[in-house]
Amino acid sequence: MASVIIGQVAEAIIGQVGAGARQGQPRGNPGATIGRRNRRNREGKVNAQDAKSFTGYSMANALIVAAAAVKRGCQCQPYEDWYTYKRWTAQGYQVKRGEHGVRLSTFVEMTKTDDEGNKVNVGKRPWTSIVFCRCQVEKEKGGL
Repeated sequence: MASVIIGQVAEAIIGQVGAGARQGQPRGNPGATIGRRNRRNREGKVNAQDAKSFTGYSMANALIVAAAAVKRGCQCQPYEDWYTYKRWTAQGYQVKRGEHGVRLSTFVEMTKTDDEGNKVNVGKRPWTSIVFCRCQVEKEKGGL
């Protein structure tokens, strides 16, 4: 069973690499603003167009979500059908009640404002995100 899952995950990753995906390269909407803070408006919300874009990706995280998709029995692809709760809501979807996401580890850039008011990159820190696949969400119903 484990060898079948590993084979399916490997095929999914090889397919993405064959399609031109490279680690650390922007994915999704190429015209989207790059950067965590720049992607959000002043209220901290992600707009629907930028919710599908990524500034880069991790091969390890792609393997984790591909293995989770195989275990769930769905055909969801890493970085195409897996988003955080905020990104799903920005696209007009709601995570179904009782669904559990997949926890991913990544790093986010830390910035500091210098004496002249310029933002300076001071390094990275670990960050954990929980993502849900397309099979775990449903289109939001109309407002009140």
